[in-house]
Amino acid sequence: MKEFGIRKALGATHRSIRFQVLLESMAICSGAGVIGVGLGFCAYELLIFGATRFVPSLRFEWILFPSAVFLSVGSIVTVGVLSGLAPAIRAEKLEIIEALRAE
Repeated sequence: MKEFGIRKALGATHRSIRFQVLLESMAICSGAGVIGVGLGFCAYELLIFGATRFVPSLRFEWILFPSAVFLSVGSIVTVGVLSGLAPAIRAEKLEIIEALRAE
């Protein structure tokens, strides 16, 4: 809160504060989403690889669908924007004095 109060006192616009909060939210969600998608893909491929060792009739192939990647990235960005929207609106409506007093 103090950060927004200081930025407002220095002349930041409502738009710049909203943009900062949304950008931070999208960055956090994107980082977590990329890690989650990567771990999920690796776990899936590891399970398939392990199954081929126990069942000789199965064949291991690397399969990656670009549409699934685009869908997951789009979902990650959407979640980032939606989860940051309420805090962004609340941050831009703060009064300077109230924001500086808050801890």
